Amino acid sequence: MRRSTLIAAFSIPAALALAAALPAFFPSARLAHVLEKRLCTARGISCTVETAHLSLLPWPRIVATNVTVARGDKPGLASAGRVTTDLAFWPLMTGRLAFSGLSLENAEIAVDTKAFHGSEGMAIVLIEGLSTQEQRWMHLPVAHVRVSNSRLMDLRGREWASEADIKIDLPGDKGGLALNGAARWRGETVRVTARVAQPRDLASGGRSDILAGMTTPLLSVSLEGIATGGPLMQINGTFTATSANPAALATWLDENNTLLPQTAFSTSGNARFARGLAALTMNKFTIGKTELEGNVAFRRDSKGLQLTGTLAADKLDLPLPTGPSGRAMVSEGESEFLPFLRGQPVAADVRLSAASVSVGQVALTNVGLALIARDRKIDVVLAGADFANGRIKARLGFALGDTRADAKLQAHFEAVDLVKALAPLGAKRMNGTLTAQMLLETRGNNVAEFMRELDGKATLTVKQGDLVGINVPEILRRIEKRPLLTALDIRGGRTPFETASATIRISNGVAELHEASIVSPATHIDLAGTLQLPERVLALKGLAAPNRAEGAALPFEIKGSFDEPSLIPDARALIRRSGAAAPFFAPTKGPQVD
Repeated sequence: MRRSTLIAAFSIPAALALAAALPAFFPSARLAHVLEKRLCTARGISCTVETAHLSLLPWPRIVATNVTVARGDKPGLASAGRVTTDLAFWPLMTGRLAFSGLSLENAEIAVDTKAFHGSEGMAIVLIEGLSTQEQRWMHLPVAHVRVSNSRLMDLRGREWASEADIKIDLPGDKGGLALNGAARWRGETVRVTARVAQPRDLASGGRSDILAGMTTPLLSVSLEGIATGGPLMQINGTFTATSANPAALATWLDENNTLLPQTAFSTSGNARFARGLAALTMNKFTIGKTELEGNVAFRRDSKGLQLTGTLAADKLDLPLPTGPSGRAMVSEGESEFLPFLRGQPVAADVRLSAASVSVGQVALTNVGLALIARDRKIDVVLAGADFANGRIKARLGFALGDTRADAKLQAHFEAVDLVKALAPLGAKRMNGTLTAQMLLETRGNNVAEFMRELDGKATLTVKQGDLVGINVPEILRRIEKRPLLTALDIRGGRTPFETASATIRISNGVAELHEASIVSPATHIDLAGTLQLPERVLALKGLAAPNRAEGAALPFEIKGSFDEPSLIPDARALIRRSGAAAPFFAPTKGPQVD
């Protein structure tokens, strides 16, 4: 047997035996003390290790249990039931501890959740640890950090995310930093990725290419750009964001979703993040299958939210939210829909022009729309739109208070076709051409309150139309001959009219009709009464009479809901006209006195 072969035959078992026996010379308590001093105190933090064990086979490794890490007198940064560290072999031979891998299991890691909601956003948080004051870990060789089956806590110890599984590749001399992971947040799985190409340059105040992304079932966001380090760290780049259901996304984020669509939305553009500032310039938008052109600049800083821009579209479809109908929302909607308007000040000036806009079943063409907000006042201005063969202009304003909002609506309708305008509501009892003006004011914190507190005035005029479902001239002719039989059958047919007009005054949600009349060549109808807007019920009294001097008149009442009103003739008046029944209503004669 050759000498070299013999030496190898004896040295390999000896090395294995030495590797197996060497950990016995590093008692658990001493090793834990070394870890606490060498790895924690030297880096300005404090930590405790309950037990630690060293093994060299199959490769150098330290397994520590019940590890906690803190910084000064601040709350604990992290704790883990089990920490496994893989050691670089050759530095260990020279007496130095150098990590090649770190694994945390069943850990609880403190996260400053306010940073994620701050104006600098998540992109800054992902590279915040690279500031020049926090570079010591950069001198470690290439290492891989793995966090599994762990929880992320806020600084008060409340769970923020669970089931965290995160992998971080730390840079070597020329390597980059990479982060991939996922965690459960508010019942959904959130996946996060980040890449920093030159973390050492960034930490020393230089520049680095970065790439970051976040994906959830309701939202996908990506950011690509260049980060600049130093005291005023900032990121400039491009972004894309996509949501399959913005309304559901707002609900998941505990934000109000009243005005958000339930159809897919995406946008992209340029982004800038800095400490205290987030600025997005969006130049591409898609809502459902509709694409919008233009740009919108979004800026958030210490002064609040600022939104400016101009958009244009050939066709914009905005489906109404599913679920309870708008009518049910008015009668039963007690939930607040204005909290999203409070909080930080909002400044906005956004203009939209579209060849056509559809909101549910309502269609507008040649639309000019503006959103203007200043000093807790918000105005939505419809500069003009073609609607149902006519024209409409409107202005809706909100003045925001701490507990409620005051609202004011001004609207003008010119030559609007009633049939087309009311078709989405299923109303078919009147047609003609409508001209109307209204001024309404209200206050509250939800739709039901707005309806109960509604005040204002409206004037309506309908020309060259028909009342559908009743033929007033025919009914009046039949009353002259057979008043009682006529009362049994007054429905059917239609009544053409030249003009229908009314002045409506509204107080505390109750609309009262003044000077309401319907005039046709043969008859005229006068109406008076009230409409309870929150309850959607009406109580009207009317008189239908022929235009000629003589002839039968028909007093009547209209009662019931807006959807199914009932027309009730005045039975007493009809009986009086009946020759057979008239004696029952003759004046009672008193006793004769001799």
